[in-house]
Amino acid sequence: MVAKKALPGVHLRIPDGIDSEIAKQYNIGGVPLYFMIDQEGKFVSKPPLPSQTSLY
Repeated sequence: MVAKKALPGVHLRIPDGIDSEIAKQYNIGGVPLYFMIDQEGKFVSKPPLPSQTSLY
């Protein structure tokens, strides 16, 4: 769907889904989940949802 709809941004898929070790390390409990990473490579604490266009 990402390619078909030409959705912008970086999209990742975890092979074992939310049961994978990486999902546990990043406390991923559901999808979709959005992260915002600053220019220094640090996670922003509470990124806005893509639907909150008034913030851009």
